[in-house]
Amino acid sequence: MGYILPVNNVQSQQYANRLAMEPYNFAKINRVRPIKFKTDFIDDFEETLESYQGRQYEQEKNNERRKNEQRKSEPLRTENSGYIFPNPVKLSPAISQVVGKGFSVNTYV
Repeated sequence: MGYILPVNNVQSQQYANRLAMEPYNFAKINRVRPIKFKTDFIDDFEETLESYQGRQYEQEKNNERRKNEQRKSEPLRTENSGYIFPNPVKLSPAISQVVGKGFSVNTYV
């Protein structure tokens, strides 16, 4: 005589659960519900937008002022050092012939 293990029959349980389920329409579209228009939100939004635009305008103005100050204060590099920096676009054919790379892709980062 053998011992019968207490193993549940999962397949029959799943089949019973499927039979007991209600039919489900996965493509059902619910009706659109009306909502109330909130004027408080629009007022707050407009105030926030105006303050953001004001801050953004001030930042742009400050950035332009800084750039102008930097341009005025920085001397030209070629006048100070006497060395003219080479243009990598003009050097690329010579470099590609020497190195043997860069014939098809010619990009400097």
